[in-house]
Amino acid sequence: MPMEDLENATPEHHAVISDWICSFHRWMLSNDRKEGTARAYTRSMVFLYEEDQKSPAAMASQEYFELTKASLKNKIGNGQRSASVRLWKMFFEEYGHPTEPPEKSDGSKLFQVNLEAGEARKTSTPQNVFADENSAEVKKLRNELELPGDWSVAKRSRNSGDLLTAMSPGGRIYTSKQAVDVRLGREPTRLRKESTGEPTVGEGAGEGEETTNDTANAGEKRKRAESKRAAAKKEASATATEEKDKTKEKAAAKTKASKEDKGETSEKDKDKEKKAK
Repeated sequence: MPMEDLENATPEHHAVISDWICSFHRWMLSNDRKEGTARAYTRSMVFLYEEDQKSPAAMASQEYFELTKASLKNKIGNGQRSASVRLWKMFFEEYGHPTEPPEKSDGSKLFQVNLEAGEARKTSTPQNVFADENSAEVKKLRNELELPGDWSVAKRSRNSGDLLTAMSPGGRIYTSKQAVDVRLGREPTRLRKESTGEPTVGEGAGEGEETTNDTANAGEKRKRAESKRAAAKKEASATATEEKDKTKEKAAAKTKASKEDKGETSEKDKDKEKKAK
């Protein structure tokens, strides 16, 4: 079923969509979803409503789920949109496919819908698009990353220039050879080459790609940075302790001096009393 055949949202739906979204969010929390996860799925449903403008009931249909799952935005978003719709379906089913939102929105921005923003996103160029499989750069990337036939190559648009990335059948994006190897359960290329005696070279591909050596070097740099931070923290703690001890010593010296002054004054008073007698 094409998207056009699903029930469109009406002005009446627009008026209460925030209540629907709020009810969905609270339902997820009541079903032990973490706050961060619930917020992410909530915003996904807001974006879907803004862009597709289908009725809440239509968005809970199996047809809408299938259409969302097959969309490019869902694939490049690691399947978050379809996961959100799946939960939206469960939410509707648990409430017996209600015609009115179960709860009222508290006015939070989390539940607010901006239809104009949705229209703008629909006409904008996606951040990631499938690259031309026949181009030399895509063939080179496939060869260097040893991508299986069911994987795709996506082009990510950036201000600094386009970046070619590997996309799994599930829509997840991978930007390094090491990440692809881990995803496919393969022995990292570096280890394979070392075991066979082949020279180790960078495994990345495309502008901005990490190489295996770069990844290892980055790991070493992180360790050194963490070590420096730990040393700095230890030194700062020692300095603070030393300053604290000095402050205590000064306070003790001041107290002692004060007591000695009082003792000297007392002796003078005693001498005056003796002379008066």
